[in-house]
Amino acid sequence: MNREELERTLATAPFADIYGFVLVSIEDDSCTLRIPFRPVLERPGGIIAGPVCMVAADVSMWLAIKARYGDESPLTSSMVTHFVGRGRPFGCVVPRQNRPGGTTVDFRRC
Repeated sequence: MNREELERTLATAPFADIYGFVLVSIEDDSCTLRIPFRPVLERPGGIIAGPVCMVAADVSMWLAIKARYGDESPLTSSMVTHFVGRGRPFGCVVPRQNRPGGTTVDFRRC
């Protein structure tokens, strides 16, 4: 799938209005999303809620697989999340999915 098809897929997903993810970049081995700041996505203290990071990681992988293999309706069969640092206040956070099929996810402030 090309960038326009992936953007359309993301914009029309049932969760689109909740999270508002924005496709920043798509490459052969990665997908980068932006999570716009929304008060409903934070926990007290202006920290992004952990489940939002988990959804972003899942969506990033979904789009990375679609970009590489086409519209075969990939799904998550298993997902393990380890938070190795404390949450941070955010204006935006960028999850990046490296290597579909063997995964690492970075969350960076931008």
